[in-house]
Amino acid sequence: MAAHSDWIFSLTSKGKEQKKMLKILHGFTKQIIAERKLYHDRTNGQYLNNFDNDTSAKKDDAEPVRVRRKRLAMLDLLIAASRDGLMTDSDIREKVDTFMFESHDTTAMGLCFITALLAEHKDIQVYLSSNDRVRNEVDTALQENEQKFTMKLLQDLPYLDRCIKEALRLYPSVFFISRIAGEDVKLRMHLTKFFLM
Repeated sequence: MAAHSDWIFSLTSKGKEQKKMLKILHGFTKQIIAERKLYHDRTNGQYLNNFDNDTSAKKDDAEPVRVRRKRLAMLDLLIAASRDGLMTDSDIREKVDTFMFESHDTTAMGLCFITALLAEHKDIQVYLSSNDRVRNEVDTALQENEQKFTMKLLQDLPYLDRCIKEALRLYPSVFFISRIAGEDVKLRMHLTKFFLM
């Protein structure tokens, strides 16, 4: 009973440690939000005005097909919503926390699967007579770039890129996407409205 009480937990050493960690976490996301809001204030929201916030399917038919407005990043959408009074700063922080730390988990799991697959397939890691294998490709690129990793170097590793894409194909971060039929559909069998696919 006592272990389930938030108030009692907050008095324990674990509760105090959790509070300290949450303060760091929330401080980090508050800083990111504050910096982005400051940017929008300095530019008078020009960035927010030049992008398409409308996520509805209905578009103006008069707009030329070739003109496509860029979409806002998630944080910018949240800031725009807060300017319209639809969200508080606390709401924005919660959303940013959720997306930021879900993406860390997704990235970590992806790296685990990539590493496990490379360990399982040693022939893909190192192949002595070809520069196409991962280790040889990375070693060669590092030698040519004075042992410095840069974004350009990472973009010039096509075999590693293919290995990463194959690992993510085999073990995607979102492996199941369900859809609910919005109307009756006739395939080889009859699917009724609200059928979970």
